[in-house]
Amino acid sequence: MKLLTRSRQVYLASLRSFAWGALLLFTLLPASFLFGQATEGSILGTVTDNSTAVVPDARITVTNLDTNFVRSTQTNGDGEYVVPNLPIGHYTVSAEKAGFRKAVVPLD
Repeated sequence: MKLLTRSRQVYLASLRSFAWGALLLFTLLPASFLFGQATEGSILGTVTDNSTAVVPDARITVTNLDTNFVRSTQTNGDGEYVVPNLPIGHYTVSAEKAGFRKAVVPLD
């Protein structure tokens, strides 16, 4: 049987705590980087006319230039729109409404 002095016991307990803390840190730290890898994004904006008045109920079409993937939505009463969960890529956004000229904006 081996007897340990009090200071040696405290040292070993501290060393064990440090080892567990380091293990926990190196286990969880790489996992946090995985959440930083975005594979989707959103496009949002506001449609206005030449006088900067908002345009409600405009049809918004978002087209992925690489895959021709198309998503559509409409602006709300404040002329705002959101197109969520889009794969990363190059897009164009178009806005259409009766009485207005179609607007197309490329996004890089």
